Amino acid sequence: MFTIPKKPGIELKEKKPDARQFAVIPLRAIHDKKLTRGDLINLMALCSYCSPNGFTFVAYSTLAKLRGCSPQYIGKSLKKIERLGYFEMVRSGYTGLRGALKRVIYDSSLTSEDQVSISNH
Repeated sequence: MFTIPKKPGIELKEKKPDARQFAVIPLRAIHDKKLTRGDLINLMALCSYCSPNGFTFVAYSTLAKLRGCSPQYIGKSLKKIERLGYFEMVRSGYTGLRGALKRVIYDSSLTSEDQVSISNH
């Protein structure tokens, strides 16, 4: 007698707990009167997703979920923060797949290539 095998189920991966413990931000941001409290918190949220050398792929939608606000608010705030020189867009992202590659600028005298080479030593 032939039995029909069970339909394979899709196993959902358990969401890993958030392992982030701290965020390193550019010190000059603390004293910058051009940043609002919200801008400073958004910069801290961005920095909390950075690698040790200051690079991140975090999407605005992820930051919006973390902050409990709209992606439009995050986008407007981060455009201002980028214009003030706290981070730069290194490479565009892919909608729905990955955010743009961003580099937080801790030391304005270093290029993104310098930061990568320093972190590899």
